[in-house]
Amino acid sequence: MLKITRIQMELMKSIALNLFVDRMVNHLNQFFPNHCQVVDNQKLKNFIHVSITKAATYNIVKECDVVKFIDLMVAVRSDFDSDPYLQKILLNFELTAETRLNLVHQKIFINSNGKIN
Repeated sequence: MLKITRIQMELMKSIALNLFVDRMVNHLNQFFPNHCQVVDNQKLKNFIHVSITKAATYNIVKECDVVKFIDLMVAVRSDFDSDPYLQKILLNFELTAETRLNLVHQKIFINSNGKIN
């Protein structure tokens, strides 16, 4: 039987996180080139790490959902979640993360024309 130690598990998590951050840098450069050209890659990576932590506070942990969360942070503003109405949606843990993000997206881009009060 193969046994994975705690240290090995932490190393695998770290590698997976770094790979995700690298993919996210490429994603942001592709879809938000104007935002990304004003910061260097290290600052962008730091922003992604902070964003991952912020997403986790809303129990947003699946990679596809974290990508959506970071996209909103870039497209709208990094503190979009401070809006009380949006925060209420994000904290409604009876809904899936995907549903909460879709509702936030709808509120921002469909109901409010991309503007947060």
